[in-house]
Amino acid sequence: MTTEREKELFGQVLANLAACGIAKGDVSISYEDYLQDYEVVIREQASPLTSEDLAGVARLSSGGLIIRFQDAATDERFRTLEASQLHEKSRADAQAWLRDRNLLAGLPLFDPATQDLATYAKSVEAHCGVGPGTVLEVHDPHLLTLRHGLGLSALSADATLSVINAVTASNLRDSGVGFGIIGGTA
Repeated sequence: MTTEREKELFGQVLANLAACGIAKGDVSISYEDYLQDYEVVIREQASPLTSEDLAGVARLSSGGLIIRFQDAATDERFRTLEASQLHEKSRADAQAWLRDRNLLAGLPLFDPATQDLATYAKSVEAHCGVGPGTVLEVHDPHLLTLRHGLGLSALSADATLSVINAVTASNLRDSGVGFGIIGGTA
């Protein structure tokens, strides 16, 4: 049974989607146990949505909505825009975090023409005041990760966050290099 609060929220979602060119009749909102949340499913559109409309939908998803398009091609376009927006927001947030701690000025940038990824990683760690190889490791030429077995007992959380934010704020992704955490055993 839908509560009054849910009806109000659903109405806001439908109005926001309508502003992006999506008709109310083309949207279903349902609670999905596997997500433990509501999912907004948008049916195939008679005419393709513009990039501007999809960017508007992606902005809605950044607010916590789980959105998917039934049409695979539209969903792929949407996921690309959504990921790009998320990256830009993460980058801006990381830059603000570093600026607040006087670490943005002089932030090392990755230049694949003049340095390898390991050299870049060491320069980021030095910029953040931690020893080389303390926080970052090169997984492969296109992926930089947190050092396997990194424990916060060895470093302050602030030092680790400085390195994470420095990599996030940098141009690494623009150079075709990913940054992330690889799961493993404890």
